[in-house]
Amino acid sequence: MHQSSRIWEGQMFVEEVMDLVELNPLRNALVRLLGVDGLSTEQRKRVTIAVELVANPSIFMDEPTLGLDARAAAIVIRTV
Repeated sequence: MHQSSRIWEGQMFVEEVMDLVELNPLRNALVRLLGVDGLSTEQRKRVTIAVELVANPSIFMDEPTLGLDARAAAIVIRTV
């Protein structure tokens, strides 16, 4: 397999994860310090989970829905 096809597959996987965790509206958002025109706590948590999913670890997440509202928790659980 050529490197360019692996890169393309990787990009497609990232796109799929972004869709699953509903991050597309935040595609160009900057992740900054909490409360400084950045992402909300809930959005940060979804970004963190997406990063973990893209890294494809064998085990991750301790209490992934802690502190999330019902909608955000449903997104996380549906994704996992």
